[in-house]
Amino acid sequence: TTFVLRHLVGYACAVLMTIVVTNSLKYYVGYFRPDFGHRCFGASGDIPPSNYSALTITSNAGCPYQDGHLDEGRLSFPSGHASLAFCGGAYLSAMIIGVAARAASGIVAQLGLLVGWAPLGFAFYAAASRVRDGRHHPADVVGGAVLGVM
Repeated sequence: TTFVLRHLVGYACAVLMTIVVTNSLKYYVGYFRPDFGHRCFGASGDIPPSNYSALTITSNAGCPYQDGHLDEGRLSFPSGHASLAFCGGAYLSAMIIGVAARAASGIVAQLGLLVGWAPLGFAFYAAASRVRDGRHHPADVVGGAVLGVM
C-alpha cells in the first residue's frame, strides 16, 4: 500500500508541476494557434499567415469576428494535451518497467518491459492528434512532450 500511495503522490506532484509550467509558458509566449485566422476573421476561407501575425494583430480589437475563443487562440505553445499525456505516459511507463525489472520470473519481466512502453504510445497518439486536428503546430506538441517528460 505504501508503494501505491508513494506513486500516487509522485504522479500528482508531477501533474501539478506540468500544469503550472505549461500554463505559465502559454500565457508568457502567447503563440497563435493554427486556427487563429478563423477565430479572428470567421470561417470565410483560408487566411494567409501574414494577415494574422503577431505584428499585425496585437489585441482582440483587431479581430472583426469575436466568437469568445480569441484568447484561447493565442495559447498554442506548448501543447497542454501533449505535456499532460507525456507526463502520465512517462510516469506510468517508468513505473511499469521498474516493477517489471524487479520481477522474479523472466517471462513476467520481459512482458512487463514490452507492456511498459504502451503508455508512451498513447501519449504519442494524443500529441499527434492535436496537430492533425489543427489545434497545434508541430513545435507546440514537441515542446509539450519535452515538458511532460521532464
